[in-house]
Amino acid sequence: MIAFLRAALTAALVVLPPAVGFAADKPFKRDDLADAAIKLEAQIKSEAGRPAKPAAALRREADAAFQRNDFRSGMQILGQIVAVAPDDSANWLRLAKTVLQIRPGNDRERSLLLERAATAAYIAYQRSSDAGEEADSLVVIARSYVDRSVWRPAP
Repeated sequence: MIAFLRAALTAALVVLPPAVGFAADKPFKRDDLADAAIKLEAQIKSEAGRPAKPAAALRREADAAFQRNDFRSGMQILGQIVAVAPDDSANWLRLAKTVLQIRPGNDRERSLLLERAATAAYIAYQRSSDAGEEADSLVVIARSYVDRSVWRPAP
């Protein structure tokens, strides 16, 4: 048994160095989320228009909305923040978490919000360089799949 484990470890070490070159790419990839990410980013940019305020002022407004438990306004403000700073993965993750906190009015809106949360979290995951933030993004994606009862196995 020990000889088998040693052989397996040796084989893994021989295969690992060539695979390290591919490790720079993110391991979780979904074509449907990637397509949805392009559409969501364009939609948010068109909805936000040209924000007149800087990102810091918008963050303060979003925090004030969250203190009032006004998640819909907070989501709109975070959309403006994302339009101003689209490469900041923390903003995308915050947007995804906020969308999950909104109480939908009907089943259709519920489905749209869950899809939007998963897509924003996927964008955060793809743009993040922090392992903790990547993990948080994947948790939001998983939660949205659970809430939508998407049970198909991972590819």
